Amino acid sequence: MRNKECREGRKMFLLISHEIDEIQEKQAKELYGVRCFIRLPEELQEEWSNIPHEMDEVRDYISDIKEFIRFRQY
Repeated sequence: MRNKECREGRKMFLLISHEIDEIQEKQAKELYGVRCFIRLPEELQEEWSNIPHEMDEVRDYISDIKEFIRFRQY
């Protein structure tokens, strides 16, 4: 069922450095019709959570994350 929800329903990519709580998940479902939450794989989550603060431009640094989102299969 989960894969069908991801294929057919509205998705929310969780590009944050923490987990969302139950209230946030409920609001996303009710307000925006989200049916599927997509988390980054562990190695990409680690990369996302540790972007160097001194970095002026992150475009190249997050290229793997952009690729994951762009080519994600449901």
